[in-house]
Order: sequence, then structure tokens, then C-alpha cells
Amino acid sequence: MWIPVSVLSWALVVGMASAHSTGAPAIACSDMTPLHGVDPQPPPSPYSLTYSEIGTGYNVVLEAAGGDSFKGFFIQAREPGTSNLIGAFNFDSSDIQYVDCSGGTNNAVTHTSSSEKTKIEVTWEPSIGFTGEAVFTASVVRAKTEFWVRQESDVIIIQS
Repeated sequence: MWIPVSVLSWALVVGMASAHSTGAPAIACSDMTPLHGVDPQPPPSPYSLTYSEIGTGYNVVLEAAGGDSFKGFFIQAREPGTSNLIGAFNFDSSDIQYVDCSGGTNNAVTHTSSSEKTKIEVTWEPSIGFTGEAVFTASVVRAKTEFWVRQESDVIIIQS
């Protein structure tokens, strides 16, 4: 009886550990906190989260400073001071995948593996008809026990 229970326990631990190496689960959509069993690092984050306007959308860049890297990330666009997600992301990289949060489609992006990354780029378009302010919000994981939560970009003012 002990062997099956031990095997089952080991399988659950391995499954929980590997789940986060392939990206943030949808359960993390509201608070963007990795379920790593430790508290996040205090701000500021050592990573930059910037954007530039391109056509009808924005190019969003998460980047490590020289010599640094990160293993995981979770990025959303929100109305400042709320948990309201807006817009949709697009990308052209095998290091990135979509997470559909709060009934939305492609409104968050995360990593596909825990390989070392120094920079990721995605594009984002606001929701049709949206006017107002938005911020890009990122959680970034350097290591399982070292991560920063809900880092915000500068505010974007979107006008139709």
C-alpha cells in the first residue's frame, strides 16, 4: 500500500512542478502571481516593460538588463487600477503562447518553456471601440523562488 501512495505523491509533485515551466495557468489571470509557494520579490523589477506604437496597435517588449535573463513571464493589458483586461495579443515566436483570461480571447501571453530568455516581443491591439487608458502588466520569473508580480508599463492613452 505504501508504494502506490508514494508513486502517486511523487507523480503529483512532478506534475505541479512541470505545469509552471510551460507557462502561466489560467488560474493566475486575476492576480498574476506564480503558484511557486514563496512570496514575490519587492519592486522594482530588474526587467523593462516598454511599448511603441505601430499602426493600429503596439509593439510590447519585455527585456532583461545586460547579462540577466528570465525563465517565465505573463503579460496582460489592463485598464489602470483595475483587473479589467482589454485587447488582444499576437506574436511570432515558439517561446510564447496565449492564455485566454476572464472569457476573453488571446488577452494574455506567457512562456512555453523555462528556457533562459533575455527579450520577448509581442504585438497588442486594443479592443474594438475601446477608448481610455491602458497599461501593460507583467509578472516575470527569474527562478522558481525569485519573481516579480504585476510590473506595469507607462500608461497608454487610446483614442478612437
